[in-house]
Amino acid sequence: MNSKLTKFALTAALVLAITFTLSCSSSDDNGGGGGGGGGSTSGTFKDDRDSKSYKWVKIGGQTWMAENLNYETSSSKCNNNNPANCTTFGRLYEWSTATSVCPSDWHLPSDAEWQELVNCAGGDNVAGTYLKATHDWNNGGNGTDKFGFAALPGGSFLTFVFTISTIHYDSSFVPIGEYAYWWSSTDIGEKAYNRRISYNANNVERYEAPHNNTGNNGTGNNFYSVRCVKNGGTSSSNGCGVSPLPSSGSNGGTQNSSSSSATGKLTISGFPYSYTSVSIVSAYTTNPSSIELMNKLTAAGIGTMTSNGVVDWGLANIPRTGTYTIVISRLLNKDMIYYKATGVSLTNGEGSVAWSKFNVFE
Repeated sequence: MNSKLTKFALTAALVLAITFTLSCSSSDDNGGGGGGGGGSTSGTFKDDRDSKSYKWVKIGGQTWMAENLNYETSSSKCNNNNPANCTTFGRLYEWSTATSVCPSDWHLPSDAEWQELVNCAGGDNVAGTYLKATHDWNNGGNGTDKFGFAALPGGSFLTFVFTISTIHYDSSFVPIGEYAYWWSSTDIGEKAYNRRISYNANNVERYEAPHNNTGNNGTGNNFYSVRCVKNGGTSSSNGCGVSPLPSSGSNGGTQNSSSSSATGKLTISGFPYSYTSVSIVSAYTTNPSSIELMNKLTAAGIGTMTSNGVVDWGLANIPRTGTYTIVISRLLNKDMIYYKATGVSLTNGEGSVAWSKFNVFE
C-alpha cells in the first residue's frame, strides 16, 4: 500500500512539474501578432503573412520585436541589394510603407513610444549602449544588449543627394556596420521623427528625416529599418533598472550627465535662412576642430529648429547650464553645410546667440 502511495505521489509531482514548466515557457508561436502574453518577458511569434518568425521582448510596459522587420513589399530594399542582409538586418522601408507594414496586433511606434523605450533604457545619453547588440557593430562599437532589444547596424538607403564630411551620398546605401535607423509613425509635414544609434557613441539620437522630399534638397524618400511594438503597451515611469554610464563618451565623446526632460530652447538672432533647411542642431562640450572629429564625438545636446532661429532641444537631450559649441547642419543645393559657434552660454537649457557668431565649418 505504501509503495502504491509513493508511486502515485511521484507521478503527481512529475505531472505538476511538467505543467508548471510549460506554463512558464516564454515562447509564443500563436501566429498573427501573438507574443508578449501572460507573464512572459520574451519569446517568438509568427507573422501569418509569410510565416516568418520573430523574437519579441518586453521592456518596461512595452512589448517590442527583438529584431528588425523582414516582410517583403514592392518598394522595400535589402542593404546593398544583398538578400543575406535582409535575413540578418531586416528590410529597409520608405515611411509611407513603414506606417502600415507591421503584422497584425503590432504597429510602427510613435515618437512618444520610442522615447518611452529610450527613457526606460536610461535616457538619450546612455540608451544606445544598453540597446545595441553584442555583435556586428564596427570598430568595437558593440553594446551590452541589457534588455534583449538586439539593435543591429542595418544602415539605410538615401534617395536624395547630400554630403556629410567627405562622404557624398547620391541615392545610395549607407553601409551596414556603423548605424541603425528606425522610423517612427509621427509625421511632421514632409518629415518624420526617427531614431539613430551609432557605432561610436552611447546615445540614441532623435531627429527629423525627409519622407516626402521634393524640394531643393533632392527628390525621393529615405529608407530605414522598422521595429514594431505590440498594441496595448503601457507606460513605465520608473525606468528599467539601469545605471548611468560614466560621463565620458566613447571615442572622446562627452556625455551630458545633467540632461533633463524639461523644455529648453536656443534663440539665434538674425538667422538668415529657412528653418526647414536645417537638418539638426548639436551642442558639444568639446569644441570639434573638423567635421571628421565632430562625427566621432557624442553631442551633449541634439535639437530641432522649429521656426526661424528658434531651436527646441527636444525631450531629454537638453544641455543645461554651461558653455557649448553649437553646430548647425543645413542642406543647401543638395550638399550638407555646417556652421559652428563657440562659447555659447546656456542656463537651464535657455540661451541666445547672434548668427554673426557662426562660421562655415569644414
